[in-house]
Amino acid sequence: QPSPAADPGVASPVARLASPRRRTGTTGIVLGPALRVAEVRPGSSAARSAVIHIGDQITSINKEVVVGQAPEQVMKAMSGPAGEEISVGFTRNGAHKKAALILE
Repeated sequence: QPSPAADPGVASPVARLASPRRRTGTTGIVLGPALRVAEVRPGSSAARSAVIHIGDQITSINKEVVVGQAPEQVMKAMSGPAGEEISVGFTRNGAHKKAALILE
């Protein structure tokens, strides 16, 4: 009787461990209450873009309105596979702006 590992339809535990994982990236933006930017991490794509500043209010991610959501939920929406580009909508002094950022 063949063992389960010998069955070609069953993946071996070693194969599962060896499968590559994509690294998760972020924008480097830390949000506070009311989705205001509390920090832009040095060296991040947000810092290098020099577009988003502390105090800006995030309003959308990839054209999806995020106003009213919890900061943690919006920060999760601003993460994903490293190398992916996301669009971040925000307001500063009443003016609506956009930034394209690469997740790193």
